[in-house]
Amino acid sequence: MGGSAADFRDKASNHTTPVQEGQVAATEAEAIQALSEANGAPSPTSSQVFRLLDFSITDGHGDLCPTERLNFAEDRSFLLSGTIFAAEGKLTRANGQTVKSFGPVLRNTVDYSRPEAQVHLHTEQAVYTCVRPSIAYKQLYSRFAESVDICNEVFKALHPSHQGSPQASLDEIVARLIRCKAGKSYSTPREALLLNGKFVIAQLSNIDAISASSKIRLAQTPFVASMREEMEMLPVLRAAAGPPGALRIGDQPAQKSQQEAAGPVAGGSQPSSQQQRQEEADADLANQIQAQLNAKEARGGQQSRGKGTPYILVSPEEIADDYPEPTEFFKEHDETDELLLMDEEVLLMDPEHLPRQLLSDFAVYNSEGLLSSLELLPMWSDGPASGEAGGSGSGPAGPSGSGQGGSDLRLYLSQIREWVCEFTCDMLFISIRTDAAWYRLARPTDAYAPWFNIVLKCARLAVAVLGMLTAESRPSRLSFNNITKRLAAATPEESTFISPKVDLVERFVVVHGQILMSLIKLYPIKAIQNCAFASSLKQKMQTRRHAKLYVLPKRQLLKAVNRNPMRDRATAKAKPMTATATNMVKAVWASYFKTAEQSGGEAGAEGGQPEVKAVQEDENEEDEEGNAEGSSEQPEDTQPCGPLGLVQALWQNPNGSKTVQVRTILHGHETVLGDAASLTELFLTTEVLNEYVPRP
Repeated sequence: MGGSAADFRDKASNHTTPVQEGQVAATEAEAIQALSEANGAPSPTSSQVFRLLDFSITDGHGDLCPTERLNFAEDRSFLLSGTIFAAEGKLTRANGQTVKSFGPVLRNTVDYSRPEAQVHLHTEQAVYTCVRPSIAYKQLYSRFAESVDICNEVFKALHPSHQGSPQASLDEIVARLIRCKAGKSYSTPREALLLNGKFVIAQLSNIDAISASSKIRLAQTPFVASMREEMEMLPVLRAAAGPPGALRIGDQPAQKSQQEAAGPVAGGSQPSSQQQRQEEADADLANQIQAQLNAKEARGGQQSRGKGTPYILVSPEEIADDYPEPTEFFKEHDETDELLLMDEEVLLMDPEHLPRQLLSDFAVYNSEGLLSSLELLPMWSDGPASGEAGGSGSGPAGPSGSGQGGSDLRLYLSQIREWVCEFTCDMLFISIRTDAAWYRLARPTDAYAPWFNIVLKCARLAVAVLGMLTAESRPSRLSFNNITKRLAAATPEESTFISPKVDLVERFVVVHGQILMSLIKLYPIKAIQNCAFASSLKQKMQTRRHAKLYVLPKRQLLKAVNRNPMRDRATAKAKPMTATATNMVKAVWASYFKTAEQSGGEAGAEGGQPEVKAVQEDENEEDEEGNAEGSSEQPEDTQPCGPLGLVQALWQNPNGSKTVQVRTILHGHETVLGDAASLTELFLTTEVLNEYVPRP
């Protein structure tokens, strides 16, 4: 065993590869000059092309900006950042020049002459081909890249240089998008094409303007005309008109002050053409984002609570000491079923789109009519309810839930499906959802106030804890013990006061932790969702008596039935129904059976009783039947049929030929099962064949 430790260290040092660090340039001009000298190129010009890696686009305030905004913004203060490479060569760190900020960006263009479309960003000094966005900019750029891919497939389907046909119809191009799997973030490729229709038409018009000498006008093809007609029938989202001088999301303070200083325009504020284009682009972007969210939800995409993160529902025995003794709810006024005031279309609505009403003088009770807490119901709609609970209160008399024009009406609600807690900087709202509407709780009855005050204190406590975590630069610095000590230091005058003893505060936070965990899970700051306090609270909740609720595999549409116990009590006071077993009814049934007996006796006297003969059983009969059955199960012809396939798509090529796309199917004996497979089993493979259909 020769060799020492020093020899091994020398061998290891000989095999190490030094990390290549990228070169950093202060300005765009320095980076371009360095790359030109390294490649032996002449003095750089404004038309020289470079490649841009790990890029991002920011506005004048340093915020990330979508690429689509470059075509509609009035100011040209957009800056680039990334690593610049020469037009040819390897994309290694040593060959690039990293510039933190350069520009401004004048415009962006797309080159469709290559198999894959290339996006170019133009500055005053050079043209940059976008290769890969940075991690922070990837999500913003992916939407624009998907629109470019859709337009690239449309261009190939229409231009003869790519074996396309200008006479291609809308259905043919949609079929091409399906085959190349473009627009995967939407529900269907047709929806993706229509929602990006304005961008596609604009790109086709730019191509026509560049190739002015060509006789083919892509923007005037039958495909564009058909797409315009379908785009007009597409449902779109419209922005609600706000008050004059209102500050919109995305407006800068400087723009706001300029609008206020200018004052209203005579005859009404008429937006400029640039503003109209910006508003139309914002509306198109909103429609695209909404369609992608709908497609993601329809496919069962990312869920806030999955099987790995169940909803922890603390047992009622753990929180019983914090609430008063259960008492029966007594109705003081007649109440109306809320389902009678509901429109039929409400049953088909998504829970988020249900009407919203204000409910006052309310009370919540269980199926036995005893006052109950909202904590016994889950704060989500994805899983099964742990128990049935109803409610009563004063709500608007209108069926639409607007609450305008009309006096309040006492209602008894259907089953409460979920409840949520919403808060702002100075307001706190608690709402419940039934099959008919959302109800924002305003004021409880005197009997239910002690029950609701506990829930309200838990919600205020959750808001206070979130405020503590948000104030920290790193939320995980606050442990569970630190927060409970801060809560114990509260004065009795504060709304979040529980007790000066830390152990009592800890017990209250843990047993009512489901409210706090729900608000933390929905908080937009990810660092707070994964903080140490949330992990400790979840572990402590699991040590208590609890139940875990999981997401339902499918959301079933059930017919709304009101099982409120107050409904039974209302009908119990009504007059009893008249009994049906009267003397007249008994006489009718007696006459019927008497007539049946007489007719049966006469038939027996005339024809006599039928003779019953004993049948001797054959012992070999069962065996013969078994053999017969066994022989009938064997088919006469056991030879398998020819090759099989599943037709995936059919289309007609521009030259008139027809093509069928087939996915092959194998018999059981052709698989690894061999002779063990059944003759009636078929197996679908991943092999896809494109076969031309011969003309008859």
